[in-house]
Amino acid sequence: MTTVGILTISTLGAAGQREDTSGALIAELVTAPPLAATVAARQLVADDRAAIEAILRHWADDLHLQLV
Repeated sequence: MTTVGILTISTLGAAGQREDTSGALIAELVTAPPLAATVAARQLVADDRAAIEAILRHWADDLHLQLV
């Protein structure tokens, strides 16, 4: 089975000033056939290069996610 990480990048969302609707929609799409993947990680982060890089490295190197 394919493991997926969904990373939403939104400064307003990360600050709680905006609802993340895209992450939920993407989760619906990737868990439905034909992909039928498992969402193993999902995170909302501000538009900060270091934070984004840290999450992506963790997901790739430690969690071994197949699709981000």
